[in-house]
Amino acid sequence: MTKLSSLVLVVSGPSGVGKSTALAELAELAEVEVVVSVTTRSRRQDETDAVDYHFVDEETFREMVSRDGFLEWVTYDGHLYGTPQRAVEEVLERGKVAVLEIERQGALAVKRTFPQTVAVLLEPPSRGDLEARLRSRGASGEFLDRRLALAERDDPMQGDLYDEIVTSAETSETVEALVRIIETRYQPPAPD
Repeated sequence: MTKLSSLVLVVSGPSGVGKSTALAELAELAEVEVVVSVTTRSRRQDETDAVDYHFVDEETFREMVSRDGFLEWVTYDGHLYGTPQRAVEEVLERGKVAVLEIERQGALAVKRTFPQTVAVLLEPPSRGDLEARLRSRGASGEFLDRRLALAERDDPMQGDLYDEIVTSAETSETVEALVRIIETRYQPPAPD
């Protein structure tokens, strides 16, 4: 396998599987930059604009769509999410690993634009574990049921898209698995 001097790494998985936590640790590596997505979803109390997401209203989001500002965008659970194309290009121009936290439909679009993209699915050890994680984040009732249904809907389709599947039980193990995936496919550019 030829190593690349820049890389797009897509990380997907159901809500509550630990994507954000693992990617926050992964982002501490010098060669990794997590591209911040844009969303119309309301900011949660523990989230920071331009760190967790770029939070915008629907009108602003639609304007970005009309200007071809997104590498990919989707409607997920009633909200719009998109990956700013220029942000990904800038990371690749610097010879780094652009990490995108997006769902399956977005991953398909990214692979069409960047065929060398490595798509990784994080999955929970069990449905019960995923439900416990969602409940620990305050999910209940209809919201919890909707998130579990979305996870089950995508589960049978995982094998046709993802290059790697990682069971996300402990954050440290998940991060180690992602680092190994990067190390097998990415060659940092030689210093000037």
